[in-house]
Amino acid sequence: SDTTRKEIFMGAFGIACGPLLGATALLPFVAFIFHDINTMTNVIIHALPPMLFYTLRWYPEELQQAWPNMFHLDYIQDLSYYPPGGMFFSPGTGLGSIAGNTVFIYLCWFIPYTSWMLLIGMDLPSKVRKSMQQDGKVEFVPKTPKYDTVFHSFWRTGSCATFGSLWNRPKEVSQAAMAADDYEVRDFLLYMTLHMGAVVISIPTLGYGCFVNQYVHTALLVGVLWILVNRGAKRYTYYTTSMYGKMMRREFLGDP
Repeated sequence: SDTTRKEIFMGAFGIACGPLLGATALLPFVAFIFHDINTMTNVIIHALPPMLFYTLRWYPEELQQAWPNMFHLDYIQDLSYYPPGGMFFSPGTGLGSIAGNTVFIYLCWFIPYTSWMLLIGMDLPSKVRKSMQQDGKVEFVPKTPKYDTVFHSFWRTGSCATFGSLWNRPKEVSQAAMAADDYEVRDFLLYMTLHMGAVVISIPTLGYGCFVNQYVHTALLVGVLWILVNRGAKRYTYYTTSMYGKMMRREFLGDP
């Protein structure tokens, strides 16, 4: 129904132009590296939705003229970003507004994802398998991981050591955890707390800005695209200078 389409649109707009847009700028593995399918997949997941909703938000008439039977966007001008009570509301309430629907959709993802990670996902990228012995001791058996998660890819870049200092974890222990991709539960809980905080901040800032002003939406997209290009350029510069230079010196000069 049109009501259902409207509710889905509001939630999707908030997710795309809030958390996903912010994640595009923050996550280091989202970059224009065209030969890397994993990196380009991250670009499509994070950067494409806010671009799509730019068109849906600011050019609904043109879309309806081009595809009159596909897009029903007559409700665009009647959307409300915040519920009647204002920008402060309890999670799960405020439905019927962009902010309220966004928080609801986020919680529908947050709860099962956190549960899955705690039960299964934390061990998938680990390079060691924990085996309980008959004497009660835990044996660590090396294994080859087949999967990865955003948490692990972010935490192994140095975040483990940075945030581990909050509870005085020795740097050597953090480095060993990063080498094995084997982290404590409190690492993941801290990561998800920061994740939720970033989402909550992005909704009244990035999302609201994209909703009320086309120039703000445009500027944010241009800024994010510049970040993606800059990251990709740095990576290709590394490939063509440092990495390939080392390979050639090793091949022709016998450098280690």
